[in-house]
Amino acid sequence: GVPGGLSGKGGGKGDDEDEAPSREVSTRFYELLGVSKDATSAEIKKAYHRQAMRLHPDKGGDPDAFKELQRAFEVLSDEHLRRRYDRGGEEALEESGALGAASQDFFSQIFGGKGGGRGRSAGRPKTKDVVRPIWVTLEELYAGVTRQLPIVRKVLDESAGTSACEACDGKGFAVKVIRMGPMVQQVQSICVGCRGTGSGAKMKSRREVLEVFVEKGSPDGHKITVHGKADEAPGCEAGDLVVLVRQQEHPKFLRREADLYLQVELSLAEVLAGFRLAVEHLDGRQLSVRSKPGE
Repeated sequence: GVPGGLSGKGGGKGDDEDEAPSREVSTRFYELLGVSKDATSAEIKKAYHRQAMRLHPDKGGDPDAFKELQRAFEVLSDEHLRRRYDRGGEEALEESGALGAASQDFFSQIFGGKGGGRGRSAGRPKTKDVVRPIWVTLEELYAGVTRQLPIVRKVLDESAGTSACEACDGKGFAVKVIRMGPMVQQVQSICVGCRGTGSGAKMKSRREVLEVFVEKGSPDGHKITVHGKADEAPGCEAGDLVVLVRQQEHPKFLRREADLYLQVELSLAEVLAGFRLAVEHLDGRQLSVRSKPGE
């Protein structure tokens, strides 16, 4: 049968690029990943993937060590968190509240899974979630698979700076005039352009490639939530990317939950006298199926 069971940017003060470190800067996160402080994003990602496969609890690794690895990778893979860490270490992240977000199950964000998501900022609206299907073979679902998922999403262009919202002139609200016969009514509402912030932040498109881990035994229609990877918007928390696992039809096997079915045609002689059938399993093993005469 198929293996069953599943393992399971918010707003705020921006980084001060000219701020000098006021304390001895730690390199512990770099050491956890086994990379140098000048490592590129690609090198950090590759190192994390290698260490995660070794330390993941499902592979017999230490859960605490794996959690530390997750935290280190989320910080070093985010350019803003990495700059803050390089300037002030973990204390700087704690002071800004960034470490609390980084300490969550980031493995679910990179490889997928059901891990608990990051807490949302109270009172901040969230952009719309995005659903992306990925098609996987029955062989991949049997063994588990890591897929590369390219996405393009809108993000705030922090390099462009901010200015007053053109739609509301920086007021954060818009006034709509409603005429009903001789009466005139003015209705005030939050500006849809800046969502009440009054800021005319610039947006840009960013292409990212996510690694989504589909756990072995995942059912058709299983959803993997990657937190904070939908479009960004001024004054909003980024929504989630929901990866929808779709199972491709198999030419030989039929899957029903955790069971596999194989339909074969037999001659009357084979039915009466018995038969011996060689079947290649999803993992490549050669199985021998025998039937006694008359069965």
